Amino acid sequence: MGITSLPMTTWSKLTTLMISNAREMITRDEVNAIGKRFPSLTKLQLYPWQDPESTRMVFDCYPWMNSIDIVKISSAFNIAYYQHKPRRTGNGVTNIDIRVYSMKDDDWKYLIHILREHSLTLEWMYVYVVVVNVHEEVHNIKYPCLKHLILDHSGWWIPRNAPMLEDLEIQQLSYCLEVRVVPDTASPKLKRLQVHRDCPTHTGDTPPLERYLHQLAQHAQLQDLDVTLYSLERIDHILDAMLHLGSLVRLMMFVTSDWGSTSMHRFLAGLSKGCPKLSSLGISCHNAPSACSMNALKQLLHLERFGFSIEGMDSDDAFWHAIETFPQLKSIYIFPSNETNIRRLRYLKEKRPDLKITISRRLNDI
Repeated sequence: MGITSLPMTTWSKLTTLMISNAREMITRDEVNAIGKRFPSLTKLQLYPWQDPESTRMVFDCYPWMNSIDIVKISSAFNIAYYQHKPRRTGNGVTNIDIRVYSMKDDDWKYLIHILREHSLTLEWMYVYVVVVNVHEEVHNIKYPCLKHLILDHSGWWIPRNAPMLEDLEIQQLSYCLEVRVVPDTASPKLKRLQVHRDCPTHTGDTPPLERYLHQLAQHAQLQDLDVTLYSLERIDHILDAMLHLGSLVRLMMFVTSDWGSTSMHRFLAGLSKGCPKLSSLGISCHNAPSACSMNALKQLLHLERFGFSIEGMDSDDAFWHAIETFPQLKSIYIFPSNETNIRRLRYLKEKRPDLKITISRRLNDI
């Protein structure tokens, strides 16, 4: 029995309705019937769904909803409409989350319809679409209000159409050379960038990430950068690009491989000239910075928060003295801990009672 055949009873207190694994595609008549019977919904989830025209009907019934989640795993879409937060009058859909794990060419028409319908009001967007061939029409959709964008495997074309973009997160750079995810155009208002993967490159090619960082340096707006490097391939070139980001205030680096001491020192020593405004710095890798690198960082006159490894530095007096005589530091986040360096830290605390010491690998808290 379908929804349209249910008795015309109004459930005015029900706020969440989820219809899952229906035998047939949910129709517009059923969406209309839901709106009449459940007038107070703040979340409506439908599966299977494949009718983009019904989306407008949902928002006619529930104008306070401002968010859409679209997921496709097998043959049909699962779509959820909900109220992310109390919406401002007339603001339209502000948030959209798209996750397509099995893309077919025909699926683009559904996504394009939804995006065109709401692109002018979107402020937050997550895109996970594993696909090599992108429908050309999707490249031309404009997002004039988009400020926060998360890209996972694809979506490189979106930033060029989002002039107000301030926060960009790239969660997974594809290891397939045919799939692009790093934007080809730097957003002029971008203030925060998170990149959690580096990507391969053909010999002689400039990696997209390296090229993108150089483009961002020309706009002098980026203040916050989080970078995770899983490979040391061309790391010095990427680090050199980072040293051109003179507007940076916060820099977090996560290096999963052993970072050579020479390369690390060259980079840290270059920060005072390349990124003189830094006030927060986090270096998460196995090896610790040297005493020489610590002393070089003292040239960063605004540096107040610093996270770093103290692995293997228990008996390095020069290293601990460099920390002790780092006058502008107000807090440090260090790892790992053992009985020996705990004694070192107690002594450091005696010498620098003003210095907050936190033992933690969670450098994102800096």
